[in-house]
Amino acid sequence: MVTKFITKEDLEGAKAKMIADLQASAQVELDSLVKERNAAQKTNLALLTGTNAIESSEPKVTIPPNLEGQKLEQFEVQGEMISTGTAYSMDELLGILTRELKLKKSPEKRLLGTNDKSLTYRIIDIDSVTHKIKITATIEGVEEYEISPDKENGARLIKKIKDHIVNKDIKEAEAYIQNLPQIDKVKIESWPAWAPTIPGIPDNITIELRRADT
Repeated sequence: MVTKFITKEDLEGAKAKMIADLQASAQVELDSLVKERNAAQKTNLALLTGTNAIESSEPKVTIPPNLEGQKLEQFEVQGEMISTGTAYSMDELLGILTRELKLKKSPEKRLLGTNDKSLTYRIIDIDSVTHKIKITATIEGVEEYEISPDKENGARLIKKIKDHIVNKDIKEAEAYIQNLPQIDKVKIESWPAWAPTIPGIPDNITIELRRADT
């Protein structure tokens, strides 16, 4: 038969575990509150995380007195800690980043969209006086060349392609066009269907440019 007595080490261990549990649950509890608010108010808020993003008070742990030396299988420990965090509008942040991408994109390209899941940020500074937080954020954007046959860049590309593929074998012509940075996918149709090469006269070659999402 084994008789268990509560030791000083047991009490210290219980206190340390309670403090660790309180600190670990702070972000989880705040995140849960943000989600509840989103559901209730139809918002799209997210909890700001990172170094010093969440502030917490000193954990307060309460253990019943005079437990040391008592013969008990278990005892109850209570703890509390006040934590505060910051929630930001995901829609507004994505809007700001999207506008910045549009300003910084290549003049020859247009922004198709952004990969919201690629959003990352880092806290630069927290001003406790003004209650302002400075962050740096990045997001991936998807671009494509904006090419129109009616515009100079489109007409230039069409001429370049025609000049390089005249009299070329169809497979060779497809490989050349496919390797152009402006081209995502290429398909060549010949007439008659059995013709093995591209016509030798540029005016007999018709090129149709299509957007990647059509």
